[in-house]
Amino acid sequence: MSTENHERIVPAFMRPDRAALYCDCSRRWLSKLAAQGSLPVIRPSSRLTLYARADLDKLMQSFRIGSDS
Repeated sequence: MSTENHERIVPAFMRPDRAALYCDCSRRWLSKLAAQGSLPVIRPSSRLTLYARADLDKLMQSFRIGSDS
């Protein structure tokens, strides 16, 4: 199989670095949105923060400007 037919695999849950790359934004901006309550986070431990891909997609969709056509 050729690699050009495969889509890039994106995990369902991402650490801040990966989430920032996925959204093309800074870790600090994601952290600020999470602190404001605009972006849900998952904290399985005090040292680990995860963002759900579905939540990141919803967030980015909310910033979309223009017509849907």
